[in-house]
Amino acid sequence: FVFECSDWNNSSTDGWDISPYGGGSIRSGVGFNGTAAWRADITAGSHDSIYFAKGVPSSVGVGPLHARLYVKFSPGYVFMPSALQKMFYLNMDKQDQGLPYDRVMLGVTRANTMGGSYTSLPHTVGIFGFDYIGHIQHFPDQPGDTPILIDPNRWYAVELMAQWTSRTQNVVKVWVDGQLQMERRNVDDGVWTSAHTFTGVDDASHYGGNDPYYLPPQNQFVYKDHHVLATSYIGPIRASTSLQGDLDGNGKVDLDDLRRMIYMLVGTVPPDLAKADLD
Repeated sequence: FVFECSDWNNSSTDGWDISPYGGGSIRSGVGFNGTAAWRADITAGSHDSIYFAKGVPSSVGVGPLHARLYVKFSPGYVFMPSALQKMFYLNMDKQDQGLPYDRVMLGVTRANTMGGSYTSLPHTVGIFGFDYIGHIQHFPDQPGDTPILIDPNRWYAVELMAQWTSRTQNVVKVWVDGQLQMERRNVDDGVWTSAHTFTGVDDASHYGGNDPYYLPPQNQFVYKDHHVLATSYIGPIRASTSLQGDLDGNGKVDLDDLRRMIYMLVGTVPPDLAKADLD
């Protein structure tokens, strides 16, 4: 079930706890549909940025817990090298009960971090990944993964899911624009116990760390919108199917839409045509 849906259009924080740890605020006219959204300020030479948090119902338990948000990076954005810039946390925090803190974190890094055929990509091309506590990083570089490259100045629907049934029985998944990019199962992060359950989430855009190598080289922004929390798959916002004819949601009626209309008249639309660029 969906238990949280915040689109920020009324510029309200919707009950999220806001930390003044760094720069950022809800801004009009910068959202996914031209409405309001969060703008996190990434300042040259500083790792601080705004973050905001919210608890989850106790009924979520050990999951599955899904978080979907829309993310855009400002034009010319230089992604963090070698490690993941923080994007979103699924938290298991019962330190008040004597249990260690644990979490799964969605993040983004330079795609060339993965090496191989990606080495020559510029620093302005990113890739989403995640890590377990202790910065045990996972990138979409394993057999069966579907790496989706991230460009600045474009919105992406990103969804993180985690379920922790036992210390060695768990699953973490990341989708980008409805495409399952990566899945990991049964990883022992050395912290989780059978008493852990999900307690909350954090949205963060922290960039870098104590080593100057990781700090942002310029002033830039991360925009975030349409946060949804649920216990099952959420997916991207459905494209309009009105008389406008924009079936793939790219803001125009073109050859892609005409061909989709033909497929709809003939029968079902093949899954690979859901977002394919046919022309």
